[in-house]
Amino acid sequence: MEVLFHLNDVSLLLLGTACLSAMALQGAHLFVLALWRESPMRVGTLVYEALLMVHLLLASVILREACANYAYVSLWSRSFCVPAIDASWVNVAPVLWGTILALVARRPIMVAELVVMACWLPPFVWLLGSAWPWVVAIGVAFMTSRSLACVALDYRRGGELVTRFSLAEVVNTAQEGILCYKADGRILVMNDAMRGLLETLGCRSVLVDACEVRRILLSDAREIHECMLDANGDVGEAWITAPNSTRWRLVFDVVRLGMGHCGRVIATDVTELMKLNEELDATNAELALVEDHLRASLAVVDATAELDALAHMRARVHDVIGQRLSILHRALEDGDLSRSHLGNLREMVDTIMADLAMREQADPKADLMSVIEAFELIGVGIDVSGSLPDRDEVADAFVRVVREAVTNAVRHAR
Repeated sequence: MEVLFHLNDVSLLLLGTACLSAMALQGAHLFVLALWRESPMRVGTLVYEALLMVHLLLASVILREACANYAYVSLWSRSFCVPAIDASWVNVAPVLWGTILALVARRPIMVAELVVMACWLPPFVWLLGSAWPWVVAIGVAFMTSRSLACVALDYRRGGELVTRFSLAEVVNTAQEGILCYKADGRILVMNDAMRGLLETLGCRSVLVDACEVRRILLSDAREIHECMLDANGDVGEAWITAPNSTRWRLVFDVVRLGMGHCGRVIATDVTELMKLNEELDATNAELALVEDHLRASLAVVDATAELDALAHMRARVHDVIGQRLSILHRALEDGDLSRSHLGNLREMVDTIMADLAMREQADPKADLMSVIEAFELIGVGIDVSGSLPDRDEVADAFVRVVREAVTNAVRHAR
C-alpha cells in the first residue's frame, strides 16, 4: 500500500489515532452487546461486531506502519512481518459475514460500512489508485462516527434492555425477600429485602450459610402460625410474625439455576393481606349472625302466616257452615217434605265443600250470588241494588257482612 506514502505523517497519525479510537468504542459496544440477554440474532451480531473490531485494529496498524514508511505490517515484532497488501485480505471475513447478516436480517443500512471495509481489499486498492488514501480518510471518519453512534445508542437504550446487571438489580430491588443457596449451604443470591427481614428478626451480622438463615427464619422463639415443610425442610411454606408485628409468608422450594439445582426461599410481607382476611372473617361472622336472625324472623313469619291462614279458614267455615245450617234448620221448621224441596236441600249440602274452596278464588260477586241462591232455596229473598266496591278486599268484607246478617236474621227471626 505504497499509495499511503503520499500522505504526510501528521495525516497518517491522525487517521491511525481515529482508527484506534473507533476500535476502543467498538470494543465498548461489543461488551454491551455481550451483556444483553435479549437481542435479535445475538450470536451473528456479536461475530460481526468482533470482525469489525479486527478490521479497525488492522487499519490502525497499517496506518502506523505507513507513518514510518514501511510497506509491511509487523504483527508481534519486526522479525515477523507480512506485506500490508496481503494483510488487508483479512477484511474479506467481515465483508462476507456482514453481507450474509445484512441479507438475513434485512439491514440495508449495513451497506455503507461494508463498502468502507471492502475498500481495504487489494482489488479496490489497485482500482482506486491515487484516490484510495482519500477514500481511506472518508472511511475512517465514517467508522469513527458509526462507533460513536453505537455507543450513544447503547447508553440510551441501556435502561430498556435486559442485561445480567439489570436482572441482578431487579432481584435486589424486589419487594419480596429472595434467597438462593447451594446444597452445601453456600449462599448464591440474597437481596436487600431478605437482609432487611433478617435484621428485623434480630440478625445484624453478615451471613454466608443458608442453614443459619433458615434457623433464624424458623426459630422456636418466634411466633410461627403454621409450618408445612417436607422431611428435609427443603419444600413447603410457613407463616411467621416478626418482632415488629409484620407477618411473612415463607415459601421453600428447589429451582434450577444455571447448570444445577439450588434451594430457594421467598419471603412475602402478608401483613396487609392478613388484616384484610381478619376483617373479612369478622364480616362473615356478622353476616352469619344476620343470616341466623333472618332465618328466625322468617320462621316467625311462616308461623304467623299459618295462624292467619287458620284464622281465615275458621272464619270461612263459620260463614259457610253457619249459613247452610241456618237454611237447613229453617227448612226443617217449615215441614216441607216434597221431593223437589228435599232435592234442593241435598244440593245445598253437597255444595258446602265447593263453597269453602271458592273462597280461595277471591271472587266477591260469585260469593254474593251463592248467598242469594242458597237462601232462595228456603224461600228467603235478598234484594240487591247497586254494585259491590271495586277493591276485592272491601267487596269481600261486604259480602261476609251480608252473609252473616242474613244468616242471623234467618236463624233468630223464625
